[in-house]
Amino acid sequence: MDGRDLRTALKRFGLSEKEVAAYLTSIGHGKIKMSDLADEADISVRHAYKVADQLEQRGLIVVNDHSTPTTLNAIHPSEAISQLKENLSTIESELNTRFEEASFESKTEVYKSKPTLFKRLRESISKAENEVLVSLPVEAVPDIADDLRRALDRGVFILLLVTNTKTAVSGDSTIASVMRISEGDFPAMMCVDRRDGIFSPPDLLRHAYSSKQGISLQQNSFIPILISAFLGNFWGAGYEAYISRPNDLPQEYTTFCHAIVDATCKLRQNTELYAEIKARAVSAADGFETIRGQVTNVQQSIIAPESSSRAIKNTLFIESENTVVSIGGPGAFMEDFEAKMIRLSTDVGTR
Repeated sequence: MDGRDLRTALKRFGLSEKEVAAYLTSIGHGKIKMSDLADEADISVRHAYKVADQLEQRGLIVVNDHSTPTTLNAIHPSEAISQLKENLSTIESELNTRFEEASFESKTEVYKSKPTLFKRLRESISKAENEVLVSLPVEAVPDIADDLRRALDRGVFILLLVTNTKTAVSGDSTIASVMRISEGDFPAMMCVDRRDGIFSPPDLLRHAYSSKQGISLQQNSFIPILISAFLGNFWGAGYEAYISRPNDLPQEYTTFCHAIVDATCKLRQNTELYAEIKARAVSAADGFETIRGQVTNVQQSIIAPESSSRAIKNTLFIESENTVVSIGGPGAFMEDFEAKMIRLSTDVGTR
């Protein structure tokens, strides 16, 4: 890249012609006086101070205004660009979140027959990318077992509650990450990737036609309620029949429940566990930041024995910069931070 191309590339990042000239001048010196910068960049001394302040705000230089004469140092380009990438990543996450929320299409459908409801369940599972939370009467499990198995093979995290039974159907352990059994005849429900929700009386999945109706919704306001009902009211009523082996580390998680389960299992094995988490403060609407540290504790209600005092409260505790902070999943309000992505590792370098 020649000098002209370099100047053009820097201007694409929002630098003005004068800022580019001043920055490239500073790069060529270990330390330079403000007056010399003005001369070499062909700008006035007064304007040099303004340009230097703007470059410092961008993280490209450091102005030493505590000494006389005022000097400046260019931050090493690799360090400056690394910080720029992190800032862009934070902006990207926030813009993606806003775009997804804005483009989410609300949709409601009603189902009156067993075949159409099963078709809808299968379609939803086939599109799952991250997470499936599902409660089904035992009679219905064989009909979607293959669909759940394929999702599990794709790496989808699945919580399966099999109702109206004392024992699991043979082979169920291969279709869920965690499975629970309950004698209760609870409603059938499913949440996929926190975007797609289905709710139905169990009889609609037992009989070809029923006077009852099922419903599927894709609504931002409805899905969190359905997830809370699943974890808070029904999941805890079952007993654990199966839990899959935790992933080998390091591992990146976009599903908070999966990270919680694996972290719990690793800590129970006395593994020294570290995390790198993209999260934002619960008390603010700011963009996401990266939190690194050791996982010191987990409070959860997904696998036995439960350690959380509330059924819907699943929390990671991270010691970061000599302070322990609490991390919750999407929509967290009882923790310090809400996580979007988690990377678990046994590497102390994640600190």
